[in-house]
Amino acid sequence: MERNKFQEESPILDSNIIDGYPIALKDHVYYAKILPNVGEYELYDLIIRRIAPTWFVGYDTTKGSLFSYLFHNKDMGVRVFLDRKVALKKVKDAEAVGMKFSETEYEEY
Repeated sequence: MERNKFQEESPILDSNIIDGYPIALKDHVYYAKILPNVGEYELYDLIIRRIAPTWFVGYDTTKGSLFSYLFHNKDMGVRVFLDRKVALKKVKDAEAVGMKFSETEYEEY
């Protein structure tokens, strides 16, 4: 019940300007998923699905994917970008200096 109450009280916006980055519903944004501890460097193309005053949600456009990602406004310009080239550069730079992992085959008993 608490969650429903929170959703009802949280105003939903059609657009928002976050630190100078304007976003609106159905806009494409790019999420640079960088997890150096596990060697994961990926770029996701997301469509904005929901905007609130302090957070926004984007869903993955990959066919068959059902993932949605919740972001705080402070993630805009750090992990989420409006320009694909900027996001891709961030991922490539992190991958160049990040930890390298190699796959090891293990036998199952």
